[in-house]
Amino acid sequence: MEGGEATVFKDIKKFFADLFNKFKEKKIAKFTPLIAIVCLLAILIPTLIAVWQVYFKENDELAVSDEVSVVLYDGTGATIAESSVSESSLNVSPLVDVFYNLYMNKSPVENAPDMSDKKPNYKVHLSYGETEIDFSCYFTENYESSYILDADGRFYSLESSYYAKFLDMEYSDSAYSSATPPTLITNDGDIVIPYLASWSYKKLDGTVRASDNFVTSGARHTYSASGSIGLNFSKDPDFCSVIVTDNLGKEIYHGGLNDLSTITASVGEHLKFSVEAEWNDNNDSDSFGSIKYDFDLLCKNLATFSISNSELSPGAYIVISAFDVEDGTSPTYTPDTSIDNPTNVFNYAGDDTASAYLSYIDALDFLESFKPVFFKDGNALKALLPIPYNTPEGDLTFTLSSGVATSTHTVKISSAVSPSVIPITSTSDDIGKIISKQAVDDVIDLAQSLNSSSRSDPLFRGEFLSPLSQNYTSEYSYGDRFTLGDEPLNKLSALGNAYFSTTSGGRRVLAANIGVVVKTGYATHLGNFAVIDHGGGLMTWYCNLGDLDVREGDVVAKGEVIGKSGESLLLDGNGVLILCTVNGSFVDPSLILGKEILYTTS
Repeated sequence: MEGGEATVFKDIKKFFADLFNKFKEKKIAKFTPLIAIVCLLAILIPTLIAVWQVYFKENDELAVSDEVSVVLYDGTGATIAESSVSESSLNVSPLVDVFYNLYMNKSPVENAPDMSDKKPNYKVHLSYGETEIDFSCYFTENYESSYILDADGRFYSLESSYYAKFLDMEYSDSAYSSATPPTLITNDGDIVIPYLASWSYKKLDGTVRASDNFVTSGARHTYSASGSIGLNFSKDPDFCSVIVTDNLGKEIYHGGLNDLSTITASVGEHLKFSVEAEWNDNNDSDSFGSIKYDFDLLCKNLATFSISNSELSPGAYIVISAFDVEDGTSPTYTPDTSIDNPTNVFNYAGDDTASAYLSYIDALDFLESFKPVFFKDGNALKALLPIPYNTPEGDLTFTLSSGVATSTHTVKISSAVSPSVIPITSTSDDIGKIISKQAVDDVIDLAQSLNSSSRSDPLFRGEFLSPLSQNYTSEYSYGDRFTLGDEPLNKLSALGNAYFSTTSGGRRVLAANIGVVVKTGYATHLGNFAVIDHGGGLMTWYCNLGDLDVREGDVVAKGEVIGKSGESLLLDGNGVLILCTVNGSFVDPSLILGKEILYTTS
């Protein structure tokens, strides 16, 4: 290039030197400078124009050429179509004509749309002589929401008439959302690839066109099912049939989409699915057709479970924790009531004469029928599972499940601590009524009725207050037995913990934690009482009160005054009786008061 330029300038210099000599010979030297300038400009101006055309003209203005070429790709870069024609006959190729004019007649967009989460549905390579242009297309049925994005990241809107021509083209499927069949999605968010599809869509002018804007695969793909088994279409079909077979080829389900969650499967199992769906052609639809799928679901254990204790005594409770459970669902609890395990608590063949309040049979009925109510606690779902006082020794085995995730746990129920025998020293004329079976049954019935309307979400946080930290002393404890004179009351055990007050006139009784007062009143076996619902199935009862400072419906804070201690119903002295229920079953208050309930599980 440099040698060529030197030669040109050398020739120009020689030309002007010869011209000057001739002028000199003809004695017109006085006009020589003027003539030289004119000649110089005559040569330089066209040269500068040519240089500007080549080096400084904007990229998107095409150079002069006899041929224009267009290559149309889909959004992934696969070639859809290509064509080349001369510039004088663009209309011979609709592909070239449309995209050449779309690009040449584009208009800058002042407020560029946010396409950061979208992918182009077309890419175009346009060549014209030595000019090469690449741009991306974000096209929809509506030209007003369709754009061109050039290589420098600038957005342009389109000329409507040429865009209308594009929508009439055979390869405009990707601009029509209805040209893409509905997608089938697993509960894990995987899009299932069909192995066969027949789909048609309606263009803006109402004509129907068969679409090929979808991918099919003859290969049998495997998707995951973690949490629960389920499938959903992005557009509900008019007809759908699902057949599911297990690893051995046995049909375990034949029906629609809605009942797929009823399928039970083991972790690691492959379920084979065959799905057929149809969408009818009607006046309201803009697309229709049929799709078939053949694929596998690999059942994975996403949800995990843990319990707070693997060995405990009757009157205790377990905190069940579940992690990574599908939103909007709760784990299921299923006790093992089989007779295969001779140590199973459900194999106990007892009668109802051996213990107080609940018979063994009642305790077993409770454990079998109990359904934990799960509540949200941080990133986990939790539930409190009480072990009734009269649950026999043995193994309580139960299974927790969420979708296809299952976990079996065994809790060893050991014998309760030997209770103390407490002589009743009250001289009240009503002592017979206070310790009667009817009076106790009334309290048990009340606990169950209150539980039926308790709040599931917990209000409590942190440690529960204990009267022992408030200058009270222990009077008797949960499970202790009583005697009246020389007569042992085998049918009567303490429902809760009683505490003496060192203040004869009555000491303040404080709420153990935040909650809502759900019941106040008087009961023969409890005296004046108030019940606070802390949520999560947990309630604390404050009984034998002399004064009552709260009413039903009050929201109380931890440490707020409930009332004052009163005269004990069974023993001489001033104090308070505190009971605790978990899901309507009385549990040992010593496992609640002074403790933090929602501790980290193992």
